[in-house]
Amino acid sequence: MTISETSTVSIYRSLSNPFADDASDRQRHVTFKCCPETSDILEWLFEATNAPHSFLNEEQLFVREVFADAKMHSLCNGDVVLVNDTFYKCKPIGWEKVENANDAVEY
Repeated sequence: MTISETSTVSIYRSLSNPFADDASDRQRHVTFKCCPETSDILEWLFEATNAPHSFLNEEQLFVREVFADAKMHSLCNGDVVLVNDTFYKCKPIGWEKVENANDAVEY
């Protein structure tokens, strides 16, 4: 991904256990478009929802506001992020590519 590309991002979170790595009831909570200034959009999104405001750029502050408007807390273990057409699950350390929002299979 180049810096000028806009990505469509959807966040899926479990309804019954928002921190579960193997949840099977994740539902989409929010979808938005963003244009991160990096090729590592997953870490960029994680930082946007977890870092102090003073560390964020304007685009990350937009993401933070989208999360607040959707009544969501920061990205965490078990959340699934759809970036364009690819799903990724947030792990305790890093990210794992998965086939769908409720896929608990490890690659």
